[in-house]
Amino acid sequence: MKKISVFNVGVLGLLMVFLLAVGAYSQEKEAAAEEEQEDSGIGLSVGLAYYSAYLWRGTYFYGGEGAFCPSVAWDIFSTGLRLSAAGEFAADYFFEGDGRKSAGFDLHSFDAGLDYSRTFADLVTVGAGLWYWYYFNSEDALGADASFLTAKVSLGFNVLLSPFISFTYDYYVDEDFCVDGENKKDFYVQAGIGHVFEVTPEVAVSLGLCAGYYHAASIEAYGVSDIDTSVGLLYTKGIVSVSGSLHYVAVPMKDFYTYGSPNDIHRWYATFGASVSL
Repeated sequence: MKKISVFNVGVLGLLMVFLLAVGAYSQEKEAAAEEEQEDSGIGLSVGLAYYSAYLWRGTYFYGGEGAFCPSVAWDIFSTGLRLSAAGEFAADYFFEGDGRKSAGFDLHSFDAGLDYSRTFADLVTVGAGLWYWYYFNSEDALGADASFLTAKVSLGFNVLLSPFISFTYDYYVDEDFCVDGENKKDFYVQAGIGHVFEVTPEVAVSLGLCAGYYHAASIEAYGVSDIDTSVGLLYTKGIVSVSGSLHYVAVPMKDFYTYGSPNDIHRWYATFGASVSL
């Protein structure tokens, strides 16, 4: 079973201690600073996240190894539209002698997407998004292009425990990548709940629970792919945000926990990230 390393747990623990120990300005000064930033901001954010084990709907995406995910996003003139670009790169690629032999080199990617969300009556939030996931090494390494398109719609409720549900439709562009040589059309349904506790004006703790049903015709796997429980910590000061989280993921169905390696039902990973908003 993939274990969180002592280093990852230590980083997360030190982060929690540090964030909870940081002194705060008065609420009046903080509110004024946030208001000033909101008025002067251009809606651009740049960030980098690290995952100790990179999972895709319950399955190990890089053979159970970690990943770095840089990103940049622009909230377009406060219209609810968000234009984003991101990357997925196996951590082993940067630390092995020959990164091309790392577990995840074949599936490194550049991703681009457009998302939209709108809240009605401060109660219901409706979202939609369209993304393209470009796996630029896959065709040479695997003999087929693993790139695909996703279209997603979501519905969330701003009530107790913030329940949500989302539906994502996948379309693989290369039929040779899929089982039986057909352009498979997968879909993924996720539902969950969560809550955010404001500890100080700068520090928030989040709890989450969600489950997903994955109709993965591309690999002939069907059913509940993942049940994710998480605790997260977010520190925001001015334009800088730092975050960390710990996840336990149960993969109950054999179709998914035996796909790839290692073959374990209980999976753990931690994340650490930082971003700047302008």
